[in-house]
Amino acid sequence: ARRGTSPPRPDGVKTTRGTCCLLALPGAAAAASARIEAAAKAIHDHEQQLGHAMAHGTGNLRGLAEMPGVSIIAGAGNSKREGVISLTLDNMDSVELVAFLNARGVRTHARMDDHYSGNVLGPLGLKACVRVSFSHYNTEQEVAQFLTAMNEAASLADASRGRS
Repeated sequence: ARRGTSPPRPDGVKTTRGTCCLLALPGAAAAASARIEAAAKAIHDHEQQLGHAMAHGTGNLRGLAEMPGVSIIAGAGNSKREGVISLTLDNMDSVELVAFLNARGVRTHARMDDHYSGNVLGPLGLKACVRVSFSHYNTEQEVAQFLTAMNEAASLADASRGRS
C-alpha cells in the first residue's frame, strides 16, 4: 500500500488512515440519527414545559393566564407555540413593560405595528405587544424570575386601573 493509504479491505471500501467515515460503519448512521432525534425531542419537551410554566405558573407563582389584565396572543393553551409568547398588559404600554422587565433582569422585546410585525399585529387591532422568547438553554428558575416580575407589573397595572 502507498504511504498514508490503508490496505484494501475485504468489503472493497477504500479508506485512508485516520479518515474513515464512522457513519459508513454498519448501524452507525442509524445510531447517530436516533441520538439526534432523542436530543431534538428532549429540547422540544423542555421548551414546551417552559412555555406551560410561563402560561400557567410554576411553584407558587401565577402564570400569565391567571394574571389580571394579561392577554396572551394566540391563547395560553396553544400547542403549536414554539419558543415565543407574545402578550399585552392592560394599562401598561408594551414599551414601558419591556423596560420594566428588562430592569428586573428579564430580557424581552417590544413588537410594534410596523413593517416587521404589522402584518400580525394590525389584523389583531394591536399597536404593540411584548415578545418573550425561551429556548432549550433557559431554566425554570428564569421562568420564575420572569413570572415574579410580570406579577409585579400586573399588580401595578391593576392598581392604576383602579385609579383611572
